[in-house]
Amino acid sequence: MKIKEYKFHKVANLLPLHKAEIEEMAKDIKKNGLLDPIILYQGKILDGRQRYLACKKIGKMPTYCELDSDIKDIVSFVISKNLKRRHLSLAEKAIVIGEAAALWEEMGKEAKERQGKRTDLTSRPPGLKVRQSRDELGKIAGISGRSAERGRNIVKKGIPELVESVKTETIPLTTGERIAKLPRKEQPEAVKKEKERRAERKQNPKQKGEREKKPSQSSTEGREGWAVPVVDKPQQKASLAAGETISNLTRSSLLELPKNNPHREKAFKRVISWLRERMKEI
Repeated sequence: MKIKEYKFHKVANLLPLHKAEIEEMAKDIKKNGLLDPIILYQGKILDGRQRYLACKKIGKMPTYCELDSDIKDIVSFVISKNLKRRHLSLAEKAIVIGEAAALWEEMGKEAKERQGKRTDLTSRPPGLKVRQSRDELGKIAGISGRSAERGRNIVKKGIPELVESVKTETIPLTTGERIAKLPRKEQPEAVKKEKERRAERKQNPKQKGEREKKPSQSSTEGREGWAVPVVDKPQQKASLAAGETISNLTRSSLLELPKNNPHREKAFKRVISWLRERMKEI
């Protein structure tokens, strides 16, 4: 059965394609049929690329439907629809939001160019809003505003290799933002060195967080190479251990979860439960 060829809309390409998900989807469609139709917009696939590819894989004729005419902001529509049902990492979501912010800006400029000298048109299509607030961007993806801002900075200032490295989690989101702030001509070397450094860490996990500089006789190396005074009294040791634990928690990605995340409270309760269990052992 020959299935009609459709191109993917550029908004649809904001989301990554996962080969494993397509394989699983093909098995499910073969067994249960295609439950959700593929959504078309301007003759291209706006939502349902993976369903479309899964159908092609097993030779199943897909069902299609046109985008509801009431929906004007197609970027928000695609993001909100996909992020709810797909398991994307924090880094993937942040980069998606960064690319979406750039796309909103691009579409606004295109609309303004089409307007030309006409005064009866708005500067952008009805319903299309260029998001400026980092918290507003984060809310769409279900991540913190700070993570959304990092994604936007990386997409806006970073070279393509850096964006891809962060998206695939080869380079962490925070490190990616730091590299993106460098001049573009310096970024390729910075990306290369960061990849090499992280590869070396994987091979030698015990060296993670250590400094090359040896600690002085009056101190020991703490987390991330910070000097921690040598103490002998149990009370002082306990105090330093508590401080280090609290410091680690304040740097945890758990605190970046937005308040409207339904799993946020459960995550905090799990940490509290773990601490209570450790207290029982004392």
